[in-house]
Amino acid sequence: MSVSDRGVRVAAVVESLEREMELLCVTGVEDRLQEGVRPTLELLRNAGIKIWMLTGDKLETATCIAKSSRLVSRTQGMHIFRPVTTRTDAHLELNAFRKKQDCALVITGDSLEVCLRYYEQELMELACASPGVVCCRCSPTQKAQVARLVRARAHGGGWSPGGGGVSVSGVNGEGGGVSNGGGSRNGGGRWRGAVAAVGDGGNDVSMIQAADAGIGIAGSEGRQASLAADFSVTQFRYLARLLLVHGRRSYKRSASLGQFVIHRGLVISTMQAVFSSVFYFSSVALYQGFLMVG
Repeated sequence: MSVSDRGVRVAAVVESLEREMELLCVTGVEDRLQEGVRPTLELLRNAGIKIWMLTGDKLETATCIAKSSRLVSRTQGMHIFRPVTTRTDAHLELNAFRKKQDCALVITGDSLEVCLRYYEQELMELACASPGVVCCRCSPTQKAQVARLVRARAHGGGWSPGGGGVSVSGVNGEGGGVSNGGGSRNGGGRWRGAVAAVGDGGNDVSMIQAADAGIGIAGSEGRQASLAADFSVTQFRYLARLLLVHGRRSYKRSASLGQFVIHRGLVISTMQAVFSSVFYFSSVALYQGFLMVG
């Protein structure tokens, strides 16, 4: 085994083995999108949800998937972040992307690591303001790191002009996703929301656990993601109904329950105060104990 110049030595070994060989045929495997991916992403985007795609595929594959799945609208462009290795290169690329208007960001894992090392706040500010983000060649550790950063920003760490978010992954059996989730803007001018991570493979488990809500897709890559997630679906297209229908109903029911508990406590406290004032503030309960519990 060689530690230094490993790439050159491996190339030399491969060249020595591939000699006097005849090409018989060329085969290819088509990694097709699942049914209903395009309308689901368009519906989520129209609902004000920002979608990020974190995948381990190479740059060309990730860009083609983003275009074919309608991750960004037809009127929006895509800015491909050039590979950077130094702090100066990262600064120049961030300034170049800052000048773009209504443009999605496409960045590789190596460039993402450099930018997060030197310009974490600047990168997250620009990424959250963009209509969409595609991170390719991402490791599971980087996926979880991005999920934690977006979650910290969505929970009041900064303001992001735009709607909420859900992450997208597993649209074609690969990759993972995270999104800055939406809610409302508080009095301090900061955007508050939630982050949902969607994954279908074992390399998405750390990202799913780092988000506010994890959604696993049980598919051909196993059930690791679905077992580690808070919710499990069998098809990507079920995300629209899960978020926009069941999610809204759950939110409304939780809000109604919270209002009921507050008003019930207010009524009981008011009646007890009136009862105590009439009977010279004696220590006598107006209601039985089981009514106080609920």
